[in-house]
Amino acid sequence: MFYQMGQFSRVLHTFRLDESGRYMKLYPAGAMVLMTGMICILAIPPSGMFISEIMILRAMVVNGQWLVMALTVILLCCIIYAMSTRIMHVSFSSPRQESELPQPGMVSPVETVSQFILLALVIMICFWQPPFLVDLISNGISSLPR
Repeated sequence: MFYQMGQFSRVLHTFRLDESGRYMKLYPAGAMVLMTGMICILAIPPSGMFISEIMILRAMVVNGQWLVMALTVILLCCIIYAMSTRIMHVSFSSPRQESELPQPGMVSPVETVSQFILLALVIMICFWQPPFLVDLISNGISSLPR
């Protein structure tokens, strides 16, 4: 995502939300990286991180921590709303304030290939963990104090 934000600033010449917009039209590959990254970071289904989120909420229900669960769900909704509205605005809406630079910058789509590879790796690890990674995590968990 950090690489993509660097490309974002090269295309739009700004990081300001009011001066940003139409990124999908200007650089579709970059906008797809932003939206895929948003789904992965926010643990929205079908992201594999959603499973851990559900397990945490289920544990709160089983333990009777209703207030903590309600507060957690409300805060998660606020975070999802805040981040998704900003990324959708940047990707699809027109800028609220037109900037002085009418000509957007150019970025080669080849520069985005590494970002797609890293996102694909993250998504793959969410759904299929290689045995060495499962063993590493299991050993780490077993060494925790009980």
